[in-house]
Amino acid sequence: IQPLKTDYYVIAALRSPAASKERLNLYKKTLEASPLGKYQIREFFGQTTLEFAQSEKVREVSAEDFKKEIDFVIEELEKSIKESPLDFRSQLKLGQIYNAYTVLFDPAKIFRAQEVLEKAIELSPTNQQGYWALAQTKLYQNKPEEAISLAEKSIELEPRVKHSHLIAIQIAKIMGDYDLAEKKAEEAMKIDPTWEPELRNIFGI
Repeated sequence: IQPLKTDYYVIAALRSPAASKERLNLYKKTLEASPLGKYQIREFFGQTTLEFAQSEKVREVSAEDFKKEIDFVIEELEKSIKESPLDFRSQLKLGQIYNAYTVLFDPAKIFRAQEVLEKAIELSPTNQQGYWALAQTKLYQNKPEEAISLAEKSIELEPRVKHSHLIAIQIAKIMGDYDLAEKKAEEAMKIDPTWEPELRNIFGI
């Protein structure tokens, strides 16, 4: 019965308004109902909260209420990495949320984001997602050279993943190095010519 309650609360939480007391209470009830699947549930709530934090809708809600929600999710994911320190996905999600938290609430959290994401890469050094997230951290730290290096590492791991190339190109543009951005785009198109329309769209051509 308790796992069924958990399933019910998860669905109810998703249907509730973001950054509301109702959603936060449902998050809490979900994790209190049963220990089964708690790591996956924490990560799932983390992804839901992260997507909202990165959307335009975050500007339409109470910052105070959303901070309570994201603080709770961070607290739960911190529990996950303490209880299961080899769980890559919890480390990754926590680092991504700290990146968002840095922009929305507290720039000092960028150091925790770096710490967590470096651990995620240590746990799974061939997974590109860790490098993508840490590259974002480095941009927030105003270290674009380190960010582009991380993007290049993710390309090196698997050149056929388009997202790695897109990140490298965007970082080069942020750096103001349009020659490098075009070079990265040309390299990407040689790997897969079908990417050309999207890559050209980035440059407005």
